[in-house]
Amino acid sequence: MKKPYALDFDGVIRKRGVRAAPLGPITDGLECVEVLLARGDHVVVYTSRSREIVAEWLRTNGFPPLRIASTHAGCLYISELAPK
Repeated sequence: MKKPYALDFDGVIRKRGVRAAPLGPITDGLECVEVLLARGDHVVVYTSRSREIVAEWLRTNGFPPLRIASTHAGCLYISELAPK
């Protein structure tokens, strides 16, 4: 059974920083996405940013096409800010 995961764009996939700064991916971000997809899970990129900007950033940084959403309802939400 596919599990839905919502990965926070800033801090899980993309390094955190100034909004306009051209920051690169988190070291394990692409690997995490690839592992989840290989297992057959569903991956959503969660962000409040423009979908077009995020889609372009993902393409530029070698990520496969992913759904981009402003809500993570119904998904296991993964964020670097989650309580440990």
